[in-house]
Amino acid sequence: MWAEVLTVAVAWLTVVCLMLARVPKPPGLLDPPLDMDPPDDPESPKTP
Repeated sequence: MWAEVLTVAVAWLTVVCLMLARVPKPPGLLDPPLDMDPPDDPESPKTP
């Protein structure tokens, strides 16, 4: 009885985790916005 319940629970958790992994992650608060310019590289040549 308990083995079947545990098997079903693990199967549902696996399905839910796989579905959550496919959802694109929303941008976090610490991530820079996509429309910002990347930071200047100090070794790259400066263009006027």
